[in-house]
Formats: sequence, structure tokens, C-alpha cells
Amino acid sequence: FVTLDRIWFPDSSMPLNIENPDFASIGGGLLNCAHMHYATIGGGRLNHAVGAYSTIPGGMQLTAYDHQTAVGRFNLQYDNSMWPTDRLANVLSSGNPPTFPTDRNYPIFVVGNGGRLDHTSKLIRSNAYEISDNGHAIVFDNLGKNEGATAFTPPDTSFFSTRPAIRGARYMDNTPIAWGRFEANKLITSFGVDSTSTITKRTGLGVYRIVLDYVDPYSSSPILIEHGSSVVATIENKDDHNCLFINASPVFIDNGKNIIEIRISKQTINPLPTPTLICNSFDGDFMFQVLGRE
Repeated sequence: FVTLDRIWFPDSSMPLNIENPDFASIGGGLLNCAHMHYATIGGGRLNHAVGAYSTIPGGMQLTAYDHQTAVGRFNLQYDNSMWPTDRLANVLSSGNPPTFPTDRNYPIFVVGNGGRLDHTSKLIRSNAYEISDNGHAIVFDNLGKNEGATAFTPPDTSFFSTRPAIRGARYMDNTPIAWGRFEANKLITSFGVDSTSTITKRTGLGVYRIVLDYVDPYSSSPILIEHGSSVVATIENKDDHNCLFINASPVFIDNGKNIIEIRISKQTINPLPTPTLICNSFDGDFMFQVLGRE
């Protein structure tokens, strides 16, 4: 049982009044450390429960921060750019009321799957799965990226998967990025859409431009979709006499934003003087969904 030291505060911002851990426990294992109040380690090797109320059942070289449970091996270690106010907020007396995460995206359950070495023989820490404080889950497997390929050897196979898709599995690149519905020329429901943007709107008769809101889970900085996308749009209007068409562009980048454009048209027949098909834009109600590749 060892109190926190500066290695857990990369920017040397360690508070001066950190106390020794109270009510911490270690069930067994080798070289495990419980650093903060109410931290628990069941066993395993070289694990660090550095946060208050953290739990590590077992495993190898895991790190758990405030209110976190970590399982597996070699999970990500968060620095001050990741959850600076939440990961180690309970360093005072064990009698103080607990401080809960202020950023609800903070992960409270993580599954580590690191331990491999990169090309410089440096240990890679990584997560397979996370559950946030507000309840969303993130899977980190990207089936559409061939990690062993090189973009410098033609043809570029870095985005050709060498693995089959597993039935029932969810990957980073088969999960909807955005979904929404326009009715009466207004966005009425959505996720993954920047509904506050002045660009997300009807820009002309039957033309709608939509800005996506897709960000990194740790820094909240925008992630650009640069390797293709699939956008599906469904028109909700019915017309027994004319053909209705809806066209959705792939995601394109404009001024550092991910944007899609939807166009709706109606095909009618002009009977005079010679029957002619006419395609006219019109405003309709529609739904859309976006899948993308970073």
C-alpha cells in the first residue's frame, strides 16, 4: 500500500496534501500496489489501483483511476490531456464525500488488450473496450484496417481487411456515426449531427447540407472521415403518381468539417406537346444514416 507519487502526474501538478491510502486491499498476486482510498486489487502482477474506489480483479500491468474497474492486460494509462479533473480527483481524506466524474464520457470500466511491441520494440498499451460514466460503450477493433500493411508498397492495402467479419460483432467501422430525420425542412431528431451549426440546414429547394459531430473519445477534438463513407437516406413522402428520388453524397470535408449533402427530386410527365419526363427538386421529409472510415 503506497501513496501516489509524481509518475501519476506527468505535468508535476501533484497536490501537496495527498494522504496515504485508507481502507485499501490487495488479495494476492505479485508486485501489486493500491495507491488510494478504497482501492482494491484481487491479484495478478504489477497492477496499480491509483484512484480512489478503483478495482482491479487481476490481470497484468493494469492501471485503474478514480471509480474505474480495469481488467485484462496493459490498458491505456491516461495523462493530463485525458480526463485531467476526473481521473485522480479523490486524493484527500478518505472521510471526504467522493467526487464523481464531471465529464460523463469518462470511462469507468476498461478492458485492456495491450502488451505487443511496436517497430521500435516499445510496449504498446491499448484498450479493447470501454464503458463511460454516462453509459455509452466503445469497441476499439477496426476490422477495415490491416495493421500489418504498409501504404508505401503498391497497391496500398492498409485499408483492406485480412480478417473475416464475425457474426454479431461490432467494430469501430461498422457502427453508425450519425443518424437523423428532417421534417418540414427542419432537423427534428438526430445523433452525431452538429445541429447548432449554421451549415446544418436546407440550402435550397430539395437540398440539405448536414454537418457531422464526430469526435475523439479522449480529447473531444474532431475526427475527419477521410477514407470513404456509406450514407443511406430514405424519403418518407408518398406519391402514387410520380417517382420520388433521394440522393446522398458520401462524407466530404469542407473547412475542417465532415459534411453530407442530401438532394430530393420528383419525376413527373409533361404530356404536351410530346410526353417528356421532367425532374424537379422539391422539399420532402427524410431520414439518413452514416457509416464512415477514419
